[in-house]
Amino acid sequence: MVWQPVQFDGYDEKWTVRDAAIHSVHELSIAEFEQLKGELWQLKAANQRKGVTTHKRPLGVHPALVDPRTAATFNEQIQNVLLDCCGENNLVRVTFMSLMVPTRWWRFGGFVRDEGEWTPLNIPRLGVPNEDIFNVALEEGSAKGTPGKEMDATFNVLPEEYPADDNIFALINKGYRQENEDDLPVFENKLDAVARFRNPHKTNFHTLDCAACHYADASRFYAETRFPGLKDHHSPDSYQNPDPSLFDLENSTVGRTATRIVRGFGYFEDQPALNQRAIHESAATAHWLNTHE
Repeated sequence: MVWQPVQFDGYDEKWTVRDAAIHSVHELSIAEFEQLKGELWQLKAANQRKGVTTHKRPLGVHPALVDPRTAATFNEQIQNVLLDCCGENNLVRVTFMSLMVPTRWWRFGGFVRDEGEWTPLNIPRLGVPNEDIFNVALEEGSAKGTPGKEMDATFNVLPEEYPADDNIFALINKGYRQENEDDLPVFENKLDAVARFRNPHKTNFHTLDCAACHYADASRFYAETRFPGLKDHHSPDSYQNPDPSLFDLENSTVGRTATRIVRGFGYFEDQPALNQRAIHESAATAHWLNTHE
């Protein structure tokens, strides 16, 4: 589950969120999973009987949370379903993203639980407890509100030790780029790594570091901005829609182009912000649930 702090902005007089998050990972028994799946199906069917459905809807705020026929009850219902199966006893991993400097410095880390003891998580591929993204580009306008759409001038990730096939610094960092047409074949090659970062069948939280998941969309967007022909680039590692008749994989949120947003699944201020990885994981999960008894 993904948790994000919500607060009331007294200056603008509206509810908003902080640019921070925690992922809690819960290990369910077979019985707990079957209970969870059954209760989710029952809730889905109840909503459909009221005319509220997620069929072919892009991932975003659940329709039952905004439809007046179900809004008053759905929030409590979904919380009860989740909390029946997920709690402190089966909590096994916690990861976090903390904003160290607004719009500039994000830190990722985590902890794992083993026999009741919590120890720092060694981030996959890096073997260290923390990973940092630094974005020190300058953009026009205020840092408050939707960020500008251009990629940064200096997008650093520390530590720097990555497998060669997954090192995309030549795409995301001006210091590694040529800043001319020579970047095109390099960008095209690096988009294969970006495709793996966004494909849950190629990478998962045991094999992929935190930052790679969160900066993948910004990387793709910058490559396509520099070289519009790359919008048609297809990688053999790209995620394939498991059922186009059921799933719309479009990203309709503010997170799809704004490179200041490294939110994966949550809100930027008061607007939903998702990345493509979260959309792909949701489709893959729904497809598995639809095809397994």
